[in-house]
Amino acid sequence: MKWTNSVAIQTIEGLPLRLRVLPSLRDIEEDNGNSSSSRFWKYLRFMGRLSFSQFGLLWLLVMWTVAGAAAFCAAEGPREREQVVSLKSMQKDLAVGLATELRQLRTERDQDVEPLWSDKVRQYVAKHEELLLIAVSSGYGFGAPVPRTTIGRTVGVIFAAIGIPAHFLLILNFGVMVALRLQKYALVRRGARLDNAEISHFTMPRWVKILPFICSVAYYILGILCFGIARSRPIAASVMFPLDFTAAGGLSTIAGHVRILYGLYLEGAVTIAAIVVAVLRVSATQSLTNIGLKYGLLIED
Repeated sequence: MKWTNSVAIQTIEGLPLRLRVLPSLRDIEEDNGNSSSSRFWKYLRFMGRLSFSQFGLLWLLVMWTVAGAAAFCAAEGPREREQVVSLKSMQKDLAVGLATELRQLRTERDQDVEPLWSDKVRQYVAKHEELLLIAVSSGYGFGAPVPRTTIGRTVGVIFAAIGIPAHFLLILNFGVMVALRLQKYALVRRGARLDNAEISHFTMPRWVKILPFICSVAYYILGILCFGIARSRPIAASVMFPLDFTAAGGLSTIAGHVRILYGLYLEGAVTIAAIVVAVLRVSATQSLTNIGLKYGLLIED
């Protein structure tokens, strides 16, 4: 028996689709006193549209972030506090033991005490290094905290499984919206009509394509000023300020409010990157398509 597979490819010409900023109120406005059951389903559909609008996704991510932080603290907090108390107790015992042994050292001549003290201090420095390795290997004091308990890891997986797709969905749709706004603004400046047919065949001017890249450079300079120079860092360290917010760069020594501000800064950077991608997508020209086909970067089927 011979099988024949047919594939139907549908394409949509025109502007790229995106989520609404605010949900449609069509069902609510058309409510003419129907039954309570019908009204219930209308409001339920409205809540669904609200959840999948850009405004709804934004609020979902904000609440999801707060809930994730609270769940992470509840799952990992007791273990962290117990570990802090244990390490402080070990450090105190180490210091008391060193002071006690140094007081007990006696020799006939005072000049003979110094070598004994040096050897004893070196022994305790080695013990302190072991204590530091225990602290780092157990997760305490590490720049990028990770869940260690089973509950904490489960919470982290659930948080990422919902938060990451929702975040990408919001950022990409926001980037498309900004790219279309720039395209319409350029169209208005040329005195053209604002209909979909006109916009879809309109070639973006060069300044619209360059503007997101200029904003990216300006945004990075803003980061240098805020997270490098403002923190009295050297020039070289200020230019490479993202390295300060890594585990190897000493993230654990940075104040909490600075970490929060840097997280918001990263959110802005991701948003600008999404706008750059959307502008390149909306402003793709036939010449770029021909280049992609010529060098085997694109396929037609």
